[in-house]
Amino acid sequence: MKNLKNSKTSGISLVALIVTIIVLIILTAAVIVTFMEGGIIEKAKEAVFKSDIRTYQEILAVKNAENMINLATGNGEGGLYNETEYEKIKEIIPEFKEEYKDLIAISNGEIVLGSRTEAPYSTWLSELGIGENAGTGILLAKVEGLEVGHYVAYNPGNDELTYTLLGTDSGYYISEDGQTSYMLGDNVAFIDQEITRQTVNWRVLKNDGNQVTLISETPIDNIGLGGDLGYTNGPAKLDEIYDTLYSKSGVGTARNLNEDDVNEAMEVVIGDDVKIYYDESEENTGIEIEYGTVIRAVPVTYYSYNGENFKEGHEKEYELIFNGVYWLSSTYGYTTLVDSFDITGLKIINNKYIDRDGGIFNATDGYQESLRHPGRPIVVLNSNVALSATNTGDGSSASSAWQLQ
Repeated sequence: MKNLKNSKTSGISLVALIVTIIVLIILTAAVIVTFMEGGIIEKAKEAVFKSDIRTYQEILAVKNAENMINLATGNGEGGLYNETEYEKIKEIIPEFKEEYKDLIAISNGEIVLGSRTEAPYSTWLSELGIGENAGTGILLAKVEGLEVGHYVAYNPGNDELTYTLLGTDSGYYISEDGQTSYMLGDNVAFIDQEITRQTVNWRVLKNDGNQVTLISETPIDNIGLGGDLGYTNGPAKLDEIYDTLYSKSGVGTARNLNEDDVNEAMEVVIGDDVKIYYDESEENTGIEIEYGTVIRAVPVTYYSYNGENFKEGHEKEYELIFNGVYWLSSTYGYTTLVDSFDITGLKIINNKYIDRDGGIFNATDGYQESLRHPGRPIVVLNSNVALSATNTGDGSSASSAWQLQ
């Protein structure tokens, strides 16, 4: 007869087997989670990432040093790298990994935070001291939807700041009878001007994917300039005024709008929009522009957009630039059969056109005028400027301006 007692106690019950399997599944899942979330795999990934970044920093430091030596010795172009585009970074650092695309960028010769900020990368970069200069938001130049004409809440500072423009630098004067235009003589009373920082709405004039250029929404800072002093000193003084009042360290550099800015914004193309021609009589020598002709006594080698019309696709730029009367810094290049030279001076934007002759300074009959016009500051933002993490605007109006961090 079989021993029934032994047969009942020697095997494993089905319930016990199921319980064992469930426990094993739970333990396995816990181990996997430990590995995947902050465990060995995550730590290994972090170590590789930080090692790569340190390697990139070393490579970049060497290349920057080589560039600075070249700059100092005159053996070629040099300087700090300032690139944010992935392909350009790969040229500087060939070993750069594609998986790090948009995670980091190069600005002012250093590795900074790129446009992707998701964890854990942003945390690891922060632990390396990267991201503090560039911030934790998306780089402004990389913001999807940022367009010419959009408003950006750029604030150079809250403190009241004033620039003193000396009359002996500006050439601005009045005569004894209080007129602002008269034949120069012995009774010139030069006027010093106090120009105070104003609250300005800033709009996008250009975005090349690396840097964003802002322009004041309207001409500002009424400034008096006149005579030879105003004509020759004007461009440098306007730049100095706006650099003092509207630049912000580490964020952007301000200056006055110049003719090259206008040409670039309107995409003037020499040989298409502007044609050079030479008339041996020299009476009709100058440049011919699509929207008008300007006559010079000698051929002109520098150019500017001019006219009431604008090229298709540049409506916003035209709206921004040609919307008032204000000082414009310019460079003339004259060429004769025997000589060539450049003249830096002032013109004015006069609503629908550029006063190419700068006639306010070149009046006839011995008169040299002393007039007041606004200027037009622009700000070139650094490539590491990013949006604020709390930004809610879309740039469509001053009240919904893109907020910078």
